[in-house]
Amino acid sequence: MARRQEHGRAGRGAPAAVLEGATIRHWILLAEAVAVDVRDLVDALNVFPVPDADTGTNILLTLRSAAEGLERVPSSADAVQVSRAVADSTVRGARGNSGLLVSQALSALADVCAQAADPSGLRAVELVHAVERMASTTWAAVSRPVVGTLLTVVRDAATAARHALEESAPPAPASLSTVAAAAAFGAQESVVETAGLGHGPVDAGAAAVMLLFTSLSDSIDATGGAGAADASRGGGTWQDRAPYTAVACQMLRELAAGESPTGRVGLPRCRCWGGLR
Repeated sequence: MARRQEHGRAGRGAPAAVLEGATIRHWILLAEAVAVDVRDLVDALNVFPVPDADTGTNILLTLRSAAEGLERVPSSADAVQVSRAVADSTVRGARGNSGLLVSQALSALADVCAQAADPSGLRAVELVHAVERMASTTWAAVSRPVVGTLLTVVRDAATAARHALEESAPPAPASLSTVAAAAAFGAQESVVETAGLGHGPVDAGAAAVMLLFTSLSDSIDATGGAGAADASRGGGTWQDRAPYTAVACQMLRELAAGESPTGRVGLPRCRCWGGLR
């Protein structure tokens, strides 16, 4: 089991207390930008259930629909409004089986936001509930769930998020950043552990949803998780503003090439990526 590491937050704001609408907006735009870059890689990984090489494309088009949903709400919209706009747009624009499951996950997030005590955003415990709802919703959406796919990754992300919450002590309760990091780490480790289970080097849907979780973690950490700039704006590339997701992408490339990420000392060590052993 890998151990999570905290990376520095130099130049960033104070840790976010709640997952606000601005953070969800940043997350979706970042996830879309990442999907553009990994489209060909994820397409190439798509050999299950049939080798039609379109999972990366379907995920990108699905997330593009999610981003279009952001245009229907003002920049000041709260978490309830933003998550619902994203979910509704994604359900209408979902492509392929993986895209449908991503739309179900985003709908689960919107449902938890709507039930939260504060419409402005989710607290750490409510983010755990959201990830758990994502896991149960996506699993229930498939008539014959298959282990080692996207479904397993979301379930493992939820388990890791719950452990982070339960292992925290009252004097130092789990933060939003800690829970998101744990979910992302759980997803990342799940991808490594399920690699080569008959779904190609890495299951394409599993790879794509893992990057959704790392993008969420990076978005929460960006300027404290509130009011972060759009992933497509500002200088540099998204990799400059999402180091954890950049590491995850590199890990996927190595797994796709048949390499093991365990011995790569040259990889930057971001929060939650302490190397597998």
